[in-house]
Amino acid sequence: IKSQCTYYKMDWRLILALIHQESLFNSNAVSRAGAFGLMQIMPRTGLGLQNELNLDDTKTPQNNLTAGIYYYATLVANFEFAGEEKYKFALAAYNAGFGRVVDAMTITYYFGKDYKFWDNVKEYYPYLSSKQDSIHKLIWPQTKRPPNGTLDNWMEPYKYVENVIFYFGEYKKYFKSNLPEPKTIEPKKKKTKKK
Repeated sequence: IKSQCTYYKMDWRLILALIHQESLFNSNAVSRAGAFGLMQIMPRTGLGLQNELNLDDTKTPQNNLTAGIYYYATLVANFEFAGEEKYKFALAAYNAGFGRVVDAMTITYYFGKDYKFWDNVKEYYPYLSSKQDSIHKLIWPQTKRPPNGTLDNWMEPYKYVENVIFYFGEYKKYFKSNLPEPKTIEPKKKKTKKK
């Protein structure tokens, strides 16, 4: 985990937090939807990652980590424009899909809020619900629905990001980062003249 996260310039403790949320570190975990392993990779996503990364499978713990960390890193890269918020947006995308995050950002922008700030965007996730079709018609007048589909379980990505960030904070208390800590510049002390 550390070596791959260092390669992608990501804090390995964030991936620990993601694994904690996804599988509780059970390499044989299988969700009701069929997601598998430590990183809970969906079968179709796993097949694509398997081909892209030239892996034999994405089911062994090693390959599951390799594929999952790579997938999360690509999501982070897609949100580079959001600065440090990119990690939260990538978590939401890991949970409920990249397109859903983009749709929520679009709604946030429509309401005049900063769509590069997760705390703003998460407040507009309820508008992805199928019950919000009147809003959808205003934002997407041609299709009258979010391009990536409605999301009635909008609370899941909302809570998911919150949980992973909480675990990340806890892991920071116990483990050192794999990334070099930013150097803090100490202000120079003014010399006082002796009287």
